[in-house]
Amino acid sequence: INFHTAVFTNLSPEHIERHGSFENYKRTKGKLFQVTKKLHVINAEAEHAPYFLAIQSKELYLYASSPEFSLRFTPSAGRGPTRLQKIQSSRVLENENGVNFQVDDVNFRLHLLGRFNVSNALAAIAVARSQGIPLSVCSKALEKMDVVPGRMEQVVAKPFRVVVDYAFTPAALEKVYQT
Repeated sequence: INFHTAVFTNLSPEHIERHGSFENYKRTKGKLFQVTKKLHVINAEAEHAPYFLAIQSKELYLYASSPEFSLRFTPSAGRGPTRLQKIQSSRVLENENGVNFQVDDVNFRLHLLGRFNVSNALAAIAVARSQGIPLSVCSKALEKMDVVPGRMEQVVAKPFRVVVDYAFTPAALEKVYQT
């Protein structure tokens, strides 16, 4: 398959049973990036981002959901992408109905709970931007997204809040509890 785009959001040890070790798991994901020569979209805040950043592509989109995170990238000598774009959120505000944030001067409103959804949205925005889709269109599209049943789904609002999420791995549960 001639893949056009590879997206790296994160790596966590929950899926190593199929690979035998975490390093094998990381290398397996790395193979997808090695055969995808056109475009890489990488969460610059992820612990294992440097591994994926070392794999050559023609275009590279870096994203970060923390406004204070520095999106610096120094390619190996003569091995950098021909196009480098950076997408970073600012003014991230969580509330009981979702998350609001900005990219450049465009406002985004997600009806999804959890700051981690900002990171997921940024990955989608990066892919859309790579295809020439304006931020304003991305904002309208993401605002239309509804809660996915069983994913940070509020099922009771009063007298106290009850949220259902199918998270079962330590990393996923941690994100649910943080929210």
